Amino acid sequence: MRIRLENLTKRYQEVTAVDHLNLEIEDGDLVCLLGPSGCGKSTTLSIIAGLEQATEGAIYFDEENVGGLEAEERDIGMVFQDYALYPHMTVQENMAFPLKMQGWKKKDRIEKVKEAAKMLQIEEYLKRKPGKLSGGQQQRVAIARAIVKNPKILLLDEPLSNLDARLRIELRDEIRRVQKQLGITTIFVTHDQEEALSISDKILLMEKGKISQYSSPKEMYMEPQNVFAAKFLGNPPMNFVPGEKVEDGISLLLGDENMTVKKGTIHEAGELKGSVCVGIRPEALELCSTEEEEAISGVITGIQTLGKDMYIHFRAGEQMLTACVGWEKTFSEGERVSFRVKRLHLFPWEDDR
Repeated sequence: MRIRLENLTKRYQEVTAVDHLNLEIEDGDLVCLLGPSGCGKSTTLSIIAGLEQATEGAIYFDEENVGGLEAEERDIGMVFQDYALYPHMTVQENMAFPLKMQGWKKKDRIEKVKEAAKMLQIEEYLKRKPGKLSGGQQQRVAIARAIVKNPKILLLDEPLSNLDARLRIELRDEIRRVQKQLGITTIFVTHDQEEALSISDKILLMEKGKISQYSSPKEMYMEPQNVFAAKFLGNPPMNFVPGEKVEDGISLLLGDENMTVKKGTIHEAGELKGSVCVGIRPEALELCSTEEEEAISGVITGIQTLGKDMYIHFRAGEQMLTACVGWEKTFSEGERVSFRVKRLHLFPWEDDR
């Protein structure tokens, strides 16, 4: 089912939580609403679900305006952060409850529950009560309960926030598998960029109730449309330095060690005139010889070792930068290093305010 939002707005007295949102989600897509706390993503989900009413605007499921429908009339399945399972019921009873409320016969309910339980790999827990399950198992039950009635839309509000890192990876992969298997249009709210990048067909990045960027994960990472999107995605974060477009390339204003980059790929976002904000992802800095031309040179101020990568923090002129490198070489603080730049992102200077 397609979802379309037209000028969706939600105000709480003097606060505008969602600000004239216009959005289209294609049938069968999984879209992540991503952004920092307070950006309006959960409020947007609640309005789509019918749990809150919009101040202005309209919501369409295919061509039907559902703004006047109650939540139970919108044919959605919803999964919350806190599982919201009935503690006095077994897993089977929890999963069958939505079907019971719809008037399904007991035999049909049992068959449908078994089908959903198999899909989420929780058949062996059907006779247990939620208190006897781990957090990951409880969340699987919550997801199974949401899909058991074959809703046209699945809404998930930070469903993995209470789980440890390994379980989060396992369950997000499970959500993606089930979503693709069912072909159900899904909206997934998260503040975790890794979750959004790993499972989305598209990401809606929100800032202060507005759309910062709406695109595929690859496009958002490789071609951010503004400084906010560039800053939010990426770990470690993108480096930013002042710069200027010059005749033979991009001049990086590093203080006493200004340099001009003539090679490498350049992505331009927005209308660029005069001064620009130059973004360089840490992995776009490639270690090279200190004698090489067009290299950014600096002195190492800190080293972080994380798994397969090493983060080198160094000072180049007046700028502090971070490079992401492998383990092939040993580094030490105070050592001078040089990096060639493989890719630059250019933004209007005023975007960096």
